[in-house]
Amino acid sequence: MRIASLAAALCLMALPALASQQSSRTPGPHRDTAALCRAECLATAASRPGGAAANAPQACAVRCDAAVSYLRSQQAPGTAEATGRGAVMQPVAIARPARPAATHGVIYGARTPSAAFGMVVGEADRLAAHRSAERACTTAGPGCRVLAEFTEACGAVAQGYKRSQWALFISSDPNSYVITSLSAGAGPRQDQAERQALAECRSRDPQANCRVVAAACAGQRG
Repeated sequence: MRIASLAAALCLMALPALASQQSSRTPGPHRDTAALCRAECLATAASRPGGAAANAPQACAVRCDAAVSYLRSQQAPGTAEATGRGAVMQPVAIARPARPAATHGVIYGARTPSAAFGMVVGEADRLAAHRSAERACTTAGPGCRVLAEFTEACGAVAQGYKRSQWALFISSDPNSYVITSLSAGAGPRQDQAERQALAECRSRDPQANCRVVAAACAGQRG
């Protein structure tokens, strides 16, 4: 408990310096958003068992800068921040065709032989997509890491597996096989995402069996 508290204190002490370093790169209206994001990220890292890692401030800065970059990309042309001239420039109303908002997909996978993974597709917020996929993975397996990040509509996960040395043949019994790899795929259609995941699986180990264990597209309802 003392170690976790000390780690949390160190993270919070590092926040002002980190915010100062990043503020010069974050335009006015988004500075508060970036600071709040980093504070939330550091607090979350400090609350984890063992406390925050030494690189937590840097990792939080990378994630939050990505979120702010996405917000800036959605800034409508002609606004004060986009023109850089404040109220001097009067925006002109121009009819533009509606453009679908970008969505984010993320796939996390645990260390093999664990079969745990987490997949999110069609999430409007990039950081929320990362948090949801990582949470789903870590509740089922250890050592989760990012397998893929994409803006395609569909994502898929494929498993590579081989017969267990204790089994005569592979069956539906999990004890009859061993997971050797987890691979991810993405595409505008589900079948394309599945093909990409299977191709990645086979490239990892041509001797392994490969199968799609999950696939989803933005807007799908279970």
